[in-house]
Amino acid sequence: MSSIATARTVLHDIFGFTSFRGGQEEVIAAVLAGRDTVAVMPTGQGKSLCYQIPALVLPHCTLVISPLLALMKDQTERLRQRGITAEALHSGLSQGEVNDIIHRAYRGDVKLLYVAPERLEGTTFRRLLRSIPLSLVAVDEAHCISEWGHDFRPAYMTIPAVFEERARVPVVALTATATPDVREDIVVRLSMTSPVEIVRGFDRPNLAFRVERTAYKAEFITRLARTDGQLPMLVYAGSRKRVDLLAHELKRRGLNVDAYHAGRETGERSAVQDRFLSGTTQILVATNAFGMGIDKADIRNVVHTDLTLTLEAYYQEAGRAGRDGVPATCTMLVQREDRRLMEFFLDATYPEYDRIVAVYGYLCERAGVRIGEVASHPVLAEAGSISSDLHMPVAVVNGILGILERHGLMLHTTASGAGRLMLRTTRERLAEEMRSAPPEKRTVMEGLIRLIGGRSIDEAFDFSVTEFLRRTGVTAHEFGTTMRSLQMRKLVVYTAPMTGGGITLLGERMAATALPIDMETIHRRRNHAYRKLDVVARYAETPMCKRNFILAYFRDGEAQGTCGRCSSCLPSHAAPSMNERLQAISMQLISAAYQVQGRFGRQVLADIVTGALTEKVVSYRLDRCAAWATCREHSRQEVLEALDGAIERRWLQQTADMYPTIGVLPDGRRAAGTLPSPIHIEWQQSKEAPVELVRRLRELRTRIAGREGVPDRSLAGLRELERIAIDQPMEIARLVGGRHGSEVFISRYGAEIVRTIHEFQAVETRAVPKIRPDDTLVRIAEAVEKSRSFEDAARSMRMTLPTAAAQIQRAIEAGLDVDRRSLVPDDLYDDVLDYMRHHRYAKLRHVRERVGADVDLPLLRLALSFARRDLYNDVERG
Repeated sequence: MSSIATARTVLHDIFGFTSFRGGQEEVIAAVLAGRDTVAVMPTGQGKSLCYQIPALVLPHCTLVISPLLALMKDQTERLRQRGITAEALHSGLSQGEVNDIIHRAYRGDVKLLYVAPERLEGTTFRRLLRSIPLSLVAVDEAHCISEWGHDFRPAYMTIPAVFEERARVPVVALTATATPDVREDIVVRLSMTSPVEIVRGFDRPNLAFRVERTAYKAEFITRLARTDGQLPMLVYAGSRKRVDLLAHELKRRGLNVDAYHAGRETGERSAVQDRFLSGTTQILVATNAFGMGIDKADIRNVVHTDLTLTLEAYYQEAGRAGRDGVPATCTMLVQREDRRLMEFFLDATYPEYDRIVAVYGYLCERAGVRIGEVASHPVLAEAGSISSDLHMPVAVVNGILGILERHGLMLHTTASGAGRLMLRTTRERLAEEMRSAPPEKRTVMEGLIRLIGGRSIDEAFDFSVTEFLRRTGVTAHEFGTTMRSLQMRKLVVYTAPMTGGGITLLGERMAATALPIDMETIHRRRNHAYRKLDVVARYAETPMCKRNFILAYFRDGEAQGTCGRCSSCLPSHAAPSMNERLQAISMQLISAAYQVQGRFGRQVLADIVTGALTEKVVSYRLDRCAAWATCREHSRQEVLEALDGAIERRWLQQTADMYPTIGVLPDGRRAAGTLPSPIHIEWQQSKEAPVELVRRLRELRTRIAGREGVPDRSLAGLRELERIAIDQPMEIARLVGGRHGSEVFISRYGAEIVRTIHEFQAVETRAVPKIRPDDTLVRIAEAVEKSRSFEDAARSMRMTLPTAAAQIQRAIEAGLDVDRRSLVPDDLYDDVLDYMRHHRYAKLRHVRERVGADVDLPLLRLALSFARRDLYNDVERG
C-alpha cells in the first residue's frame, strides 16, 4: 500500500472521515514524500490532521511545536481518546514526569510529542531530543516566527536550533493567516530546503461578512442576539475596559453574557471559558486573548466592536464562526472614531523619539543626575505618576519604559531594587547548562551560580538586581530574557522586583541625542503597522465584495464572481448620493485612473487632477494625462472626498494590497463615457541598470543565499535587483517594498544592499549625469524663471521644498538653462563652489559639514547642483 493510501486508511479508521478537505491531501502527500512544506489553510479546516496523520504513517515520533498550553492539552487528550500515544511537555510537569515522557519517546512509545517553542531555548532539552528518533517536525501557528506576522513570538526563532543537536528531518509549517511576505519569512527563518508551498481555501463559503456603521453597538448586538440563529455569539472588543463595559451593558439588557480577558484571575478565565464552550453562556465578550486553540464549532456570529490591527488577525478571529460548516456571520461594527483606538495602541508601541527623551529626562531629573553621572538610588515612580506629570497617556509611558528597559537604560525594581531567587535543580546541572548557553546568557548564569553559593535547592533568598547587573555587566533585557528561559525549563524560580514603584537608571546619564535606541527599526515597524491598519480600514470602507477583498489580500485566486452574502453585495447597502461638483471631479479621476492603467494610488491620482508636480508625477511624466490640472481650483481634501465617493459608487476600485492602487470598474467607464487612450508609462525612465552594480548585487544575493541556505531567487528576483541598480537608494529608508524586493528582504538585508551601492559609487567616475529633457522638466525650468525665490517656485509647482529641490536638480542635470540667482544666495553658492573646487566628489552630507547644519537641506541641494554644473562646464570648456 502506498503512503498516501495508508494515510487515507488512517483518516477513515482512526479519525472517522471519508475524505480529505481542500488542501489536506496535498500537504500530507508532500510531507510523506519527505519534503519541507508550508501549508496555509483557513481556521477550522483541519490543519492539525496535516501532521497527525503523517505522524501515524511515519515510523518515528513527530515533534509538534505549538504556542498554547490549552491547545496542546486539548489535542493530546483527543488523540489519546482515539488510542494514539501523544504527550505534551509543559511547565505543569515535574522533572521526573518530563524525564519519563522523554524515555518513552526514546523507546518509540510516543507518536506525537507537543512542546512550547520556549522549551527549545534550553540546550539540555535539545540534547535530550537528540536521543529521540524523529520522523517529522511540525510547526503550528508558524506565522509567529515572522516579524511581519500579526503575532510575532521571538521564541519561535529558536526552532532551527533543534537540528544543531541532530540530523535534519522534514519540517511542515502550518498557519491560517500568512501573506506572501510572511510565507517567505517562514521559509527563511525555518531554514527550509526547496519547500512545497500549499495555499488553499482561504474562502469560507458558509461565512457572510458584514460591516455595519453604528455608534450604538450594545443596542445593535442586543437586536442581533434576539434574532433567530445568531447564538452562540462571540464578541471581540479592543481593550479590557471595553470588554467589561460592553458585557455589563449587555447584561443590563437581559442577555446571557460573560466577559473574558487577561486581567481576570486564571480560575475565573477557565470557568468563563468552560461555561461558553458547554453552552451555559450564550454570548462571550472578550479581548483577543480568547480564541486560539479553542474548539467550539457552533458559533453562529463573531462580532468585532473595534477594528483589529491587521486583516490577518481579523480573519483569524472572525473565522471562529461556523466551523461546523453551517452558515454563520462575521460582523464588524464601525464608526469614524474606531481607528483612533488602534492608532493609540500603535503610538504606545512605537513612540516618537521626543517622547522617549522626555520620559528618560524626567527619570534622570527625579534621580538628581546630570549628564555623565550615575544614579545612586531608585526613582520612586511608576507609569501613572509619570503620565500625570508629563501629560502623556499611561499606555505610551508604559511603552517607553519597556523600550528604555530593553535598551539597558533602566530597570523596574522595588524601592530597594531587590528580587527573589530559588534554585530548583543542582548547581552542577546549572553549570552544565551554562557551558552550552549563548554568550549573553552564559554571563548571567555564571553570575547566578556565584550568587547562589552554597545554598540548597528550594531555598529562597533576596538579592539586589541592580548590583547584579553592575557586577556582571549584562543589560536588563539580557537578564530578563535569561531568567524567563531558566524558569521555563524549571531550573529556577525567580520573582522579579516589579512592585513598589521603583525605577533604577542604569549607567551614566546620556545626552538626549546619544540614547542608544534604534529609532530606524521603530519607525520601520511603526510604518509597517500603520499600513496593516490601513488595510483593515479599507476592508471596512470598501464597496468591493468583502470576501473577494480578503481573498485578494491573501493572494488566493479561487474567488469566482462575488459572494452575494456580504454587506457590500446586499442591495440594502446603496452608495450615498454625490453632488454635481464632486461628480465632476470624479469623472476626471476616472479619466486619470484609466489613462495610467490602474498603476497608482489615491495620492498620485489627486496629484494628477490638481496639477501637482510631485516626484512621481515628474518621474513618470503623468502630466501627459488629459485630466492633468483639470481640478486645480479644488482643494485636495475635496478631490479625495470625490475619489472616496467614486469608490463607494463602484466607479473605481482600490486593491487590497499594503500599497494599494486604484483602477476603473465597468460602471465607472459607463459613467464617464468616452475615455482618452492609456498613456505609455516608462517605469525606468529610459535609464539602464549599471551592469557592474547589477553584478555586485547578484553576488551579494548569492552570498546571502549561501549564508541562509535558500535559493537565490527566493530572496529577490533579477528584476528587483535591476530596479535597485537603477534607483541606487543611498539609505535603507529609500528602499521601497514591492519595487526593490519584499518588506522582509529589505528589512533584513537593506544595510548590505546600501553598503554595496556606496562601494559601487565610490569607484565610479563622477560626472554630471545627462538626463533627457522632457516637457515636464521644461515646465519646471519655466516655473523657476517666473519665480522670485525658491519658496515661490515650490508653491507654483505645488511641491514641498525637498521635492522641488530634487526636480530642479533634474532640470539642471538635463542641461536646461535654470537661473541660479533667484534660487540660491550668492554667499552660499560661493562657499559651496569653493569647497567643491577642492573636493570634486563630495556628497551633500560633506558639504553640509562644511557650511553648517543651519542651512536648509533643500537649499543646500540646489547650491550643490549649481556648483557641480558650473564646475563641469568649466572642465568641458577647458
